[in-house]
Amino acid sequence: MARLRTDKPLTVRRADYEEQRDGNHLLVWRDLPCWMIVDHELHSLLAALDGRRHADDLIASRPSSQRKQTVQALRRLHAMGIVSDGQDAPSPGGAVPESGVANVSINVTARCNLRCRFCYNLDLLDVRPADELTAEEITDFLDSVKPHLTRDCS
Repeated sequence: MARLRTDKPLTVRRADYEEQRDGNHLLVWRDLPCWMIVDHELHSLLAALDGRRHADDLIASRPSSQRKQTVQALRRLHAMGIVSDGQDAPSPGGAVPESGVANVSINVTARCNLRCRFCYNLDLLDVRPADELTAEEITDFLDSVKPHLTRDCS
């Protein structure tokens, strides 16, 4: 991909899915494939990329202590195909992966003992876990997903 032109208007590829929590934003692009968690400042910068404002103007609007990081962030997002200066072709998103389940993981624990800020299951971690699965239930599950596995599933 060509170098980001800061003298051209920038556009952003809108995320296919977005969720906001605790001042951070989860952004998911299906066709790239890519996801990232960004803070409110970067989310606001992305929202300002409307195809009318030049990168130079956006960079100049940032505090001087943030300008270098802003340029670096815009360049990384441009390389990923999320930001465009109109001079580059839209990113094709890479090769389409083989359809199917590529990985099956079984965590042999009663429940997670971590408390990650972005855990989708955080509210349920304090709930008493249900009865344990038997070995037969686990093997039945694995047998049921076999038809959906990719050739190199682990």
